[in-house]
Amino acid sequence: MLAKIFEVLTSIAKALVLNHKFGHALTVLRHFDRVRKQVENLPAEKQDSYTRALREMAISAMVQTGDQDIVAVLIRELESEVMSITDRAMKILEMMGTEEVIEQLLGGFRHESRSVRNRCYQTLQALGVKALAVCVWKLRNLNDPAMFPRSGNDMRDEAYYLARNAIDLVAKLGGEKEIELLLEIASDSDYRIRREVLNNLAKRAPEKARAMALAAVADPNKEVVEAAISTLGMLKVEEAVPKLVDIFLRGPEPPPPHHQHLVVDRQRRSGNASPAGDALQLRRKPRPHLPRKRGSSRSRHQGPRRPRSSKRAIGPQAPRQPWFQPDYAGHVLSAESFLPVEGTS
Repeated sequence: MLAKIFEVLTSIAKALVLNHKFGHALTVLRHFDRVRKQVENLPAEKQDSYTRALREMAISAMVQTGDQDIVAVLIRELESEVMSITDRAMKILEMMGTEEVIEQLLGGFRHESRSVRNRCYQTLQALGVKALAVCVWKLRNLNDPAMFPRSGNDMRDEAYYLARNAIDLVAKLGGEKEIELLLEIASDSDYRIRREVLNNLAKRAPEKARAMALAAVADPNKEVVEAAISTLGMLKVEEAVPKLVDIFLRGPEPPPPHHQHLVVDRQRRSGNASPAGDALQLRRKPRPHLPRKRGSSRSRHQGPRRPRSSKRAIGPQAPRQPWFQPDYAGHVLSAESFLPVEGTS
């Protein structure tokens, strides 16, 4: 009889979610969760086979409610702009907390919308230890091309979003064992993974980040080097000063050639007959030729010529005054009027 009641309540909860009645579905799920917690908090002498069966039925009802179709509906609702809907969907996902829920929340990091990725992250952070176990398993399989597809050495963007958020969750929720896992993946071929590990270790494990930053100063990627310099400055590592001075004296790198190109000048410099006289001259690319209309000096992208006076006159216009003005006697004051008269000082 009791199992039949839980079965009916499970069907009701699933129907409510599918019909977007999240408030009522949340009420049913809270009853499942309340039963489980009450049985788990009973004293040892009051627990028997009946209470254990009741606890198992409550857990089973929660798992059956959170099947793949139900979780997919809730994940889609994270795209909603109505905060009340997204809050209830996130709360339902948090209460379920099943492995299917965590897997689909991690898959939400591949979504193109940043707000959806942020809501998935918040829900996983609220799940705590349950989410941590799945994230650790993901990072241990970071080199699996089926889980994290790559283009050459770098991951694809959707795979990188998953790895980046998993690294952040492991750093926030994990302990010493999880920190060691982050150090293991710190030598990944994707420079973004190395950068994310370094940034997270600087906040969670300063001593580990110190040694990693000292080594990352020599990283071939510029962004990793910048993250290492920032970490060394934040941790005030004095022994890194000589390396930082060397980087400073080395000077900035040349600008990327996307707006410039090298033209080899084969003419020898005057007075220099050796091959060393050949020079590489850095010149700007010429501007592309813009087609012009026949009989018009304006290019096509500028549109039609505007009239000379586009302002509308308001009221009568005062006549333009000459540069000279008559004095009080009616004589005209010109430029010669201001010249000194002979015999005067």
